[in-house]
Amino acid sequence: MQSADGALTGCAPLSIGWAMQDITPMGKVRVQGQFHVRVSTGVHDPLTCTALALDSGQGRAGQAILVSVDGAYLVDEVMQACRGHLRSELPELAPQAVCVFATHTHTAPCQHDFWYPEELPEGVPPASEYAVFMARKMADTIQQAWAGRTPSQLSWGASTAAVAHNRRVHYEDGTGRMYGPTATPAFRHMEGGTDHTVNLLFTHDLEGELTGMIVNVATPAQSRESESYLSADFWHDTRCEIRTRHGDGVFVLAQCAMAGDQSPHPMLQAAAHLRMLHLKGLTSSPDLPPRCSEVTSAECQLIAMRLAAAVDDALPACLGDMRQNVPFFHTWRSLDLPCRMVTAEEARLCRVEADAARGRMAEMTPDPVDPAFTSCHSHVVYNQQVVDRFDRQVDRPIYAAEIHVLRIGDVAMAMVPFEIYLDYGLRIQQRSPARQTFTVQLLGQDEGNPALYLPTERAVKAGHYGGNVRDNKVGLPGGQLLVDEIVRTLESVWGTEERD
Repeated sequence: MQSADGALTGCAPLSIGWAMQDITPMGKVRVQGQFHVRVSTGVHDPLTCTALALDSGQGRAGQAILVSVDGAYLVDEVMQACRGHLRSELPELAPQAVCVFATHTHTAPCQHDFWYPEELPEGVPPASEYAVFMARKMADTIQQAWAGRTPSQLSWGASTAAVAHNRRVHYEDGTGRMYGPTATPAFRHMEGGTDHTVNLLFTHDLEGELTGMIVNVATPAQSRESESYLSADFWHDTRCEIRTRHGDGVFVLAQCAMAGDQSPHPMLQAAAHLRMLHLKGLTSSPDLPPRCSEVTSAECQLIAMRLAAAVDDALPACLGDMRQNVPFFHTWRSLDLPCRMVTAEEARLCRVEADAARGRMAEMTPDPVDPAFTSCHSHVVYNQQVVDRFDRQVDRPIYAAEIHVLRIGDVAMAMVPFEIYLDYGLRIQQRSPARQTFTVQLLGQDEGNPALYLPTERAVKAGHYGGNVRDNKVGLPGGQLLVDEIVRTLESVWGTEERD
């Protein structure tokens, strides 16, 4: 286990810098997020990288760069390249002080070609080209934010917005299904809960003017997840709405809290939801299909208005408690977590599924853009990687997870690489000694990404996507160990202070 070599810096005046850059590719790309290949048809709205630099001036434990990217996740090669740039170009900054996390949009470019056929669609470059471009842009954004640090103030608070919905449906026979049907006698309940909290951290100049904000919400950016154009999803609409209300120069850093079983798609009372979109003037008809482009665009607008309203609810109160001198601390570590062991039966079933998908592919004409052919290829990879895990696993394989914990005043922030279910975040928040705790998922790390899902016991028992062995590297004991270690770190940072 490795950890940062810092100590709590105490109350110190913070210097803060912001930067944002466009990371939209110039040409066609394969779009990440579905089993079948999607080739980008254009740009609906820009993909961005936003960086917030925090510096107490007291060494590496007093440094943090929080970076939000409009992407599905961060692959190893991107993080290694980004931190490599920083080692040579910004040596005063600890590379591990950089925390990069994804909004989990499903309308951003692939960063690797692992899932899809080797043959590329016509006019589409390898995903590695975008990964190189993305890493360079991330490093440039970080350096710009670091260079722009000025003495600043912070405030923080919370509000609520109905954005997240649990996406896993539980049935009479004990099984579960992501996005499963609910209009059936077998439907019993949604598998888990939701959290409508919007955690907010604001930055201000010394005159009190708003300069930027962190907006943390427990749902991925997937309203438009089935489209083939490039889009930051509801975060683009949210940034625009907040800037309309608070000024074009205000930075908005998006954070997806622990939300591996959450979605922005309403799962219950869909007809009433569609009618209200129409009555609000956001769609042309109350009878449109739930996932059509017009509806998902309307949902992005609705989410943006709700998140902007949450900002407007919290900000006036927070302006009465702006602080320049705050306790600030950043620690990171590599935590060894026990992997989920693949059983012989799971390996057998996955081998059967992989062979069946290969058989279907053999009957098709290879086509790098055909949905059926490329989906079969992905299912071969999806199942074969479990077989490979079984063949090489030892008695107790370990997954090394990079975790980061920050203290910013009364705020705690815990960041992990997994697409981790909401329950784990709630456990951390309820045990945290901080007044307010932000959780963040899909953190980039130098090795081991994508870290895949970390589900609950309910999801593992119920099965289906997100809860089965194909989607998990770390098992249930590892999930609870992760919670316990984060809480233990928070307790050590807060020391003997008590939460009111």
